[in-house]
Amino acid sequence: MLLCDFHIHTRYSDGAVELRKTVDLFGQAGFDAIAITDHVVNGDSSFGKLAHRFRFTVNEDNYETYADHVRQEAERAWDKYGMLIIPGVEISKNYISSDKSAHFLILDIKEFIPACWSYEKIFLEGYALSLSDLGAKLASTPYAGVWERAVRALTERETFIDLERGSEDFLMTYLRRARYMVFGPEPVYAYGLAKKRELFLVRMVVSGKIYEIPAAVLKERISETYV
Repeated sequence: MLLCDFHIHTRYSDGAVELRKTVDLFGQAGFDAIAITDHVVNGDSSFGKLAHRFRFTVNEDNYETYADHVRQEAERAWDKYGMLIIPGVEISKNYISSDKSAHFLILDIKEFIPACWSYEKIFLEGYALSLSDLGAKLASTPYAGVWERAVRALTERETFIDLERGSEDFLMTYLRRARYMVFGPEPVYAYGLAKKRELFLVRMVVSGKIYEIPAAVLKERISETYV
């Protein structure tokens, strides 16, 4: 079994620890692979402009510095710890409307991708595949239905809600199988993940109420629970 973490931020965006120290922390902890995925925030909204103003984002001006630094640390991490580092970013589209907002990771990134681009253009640039090509690759997998519904919502309403909720529902359906296992760590592990998901949903609903997000939007976003 490999020990991995593919969602890590540093002080290049909103992380508390600079890149080199972050690499050492994971290397000393025995990780086999990590991905550095600092935020790339859209600049076409009030939220995004604040992130740019306070430097909580990688931008076009400092992307090459960021990418070079990650490459240098990747070489050092491999030589010192035998740990693989994957360069990436977290595309962060932040708007007042939760329907238009989304965060998603792009790993093994080669060039800077602005978060203000359309979702489809980001997918085409980040994954070098069209939405239909990705769907074809997933057609023979259990994820096919989730992807089909997600693409429909993305193209018709420009929202990732269906993808987020569908992925979470798929995982919860898988975790529920552990309820029928008498022995082994699976039931404990599944219950822990399920409780974490439930706490996230509670926090999401409370935050939604505080920021007056419409009830219909919250209801659409809530995924299935363990019981």
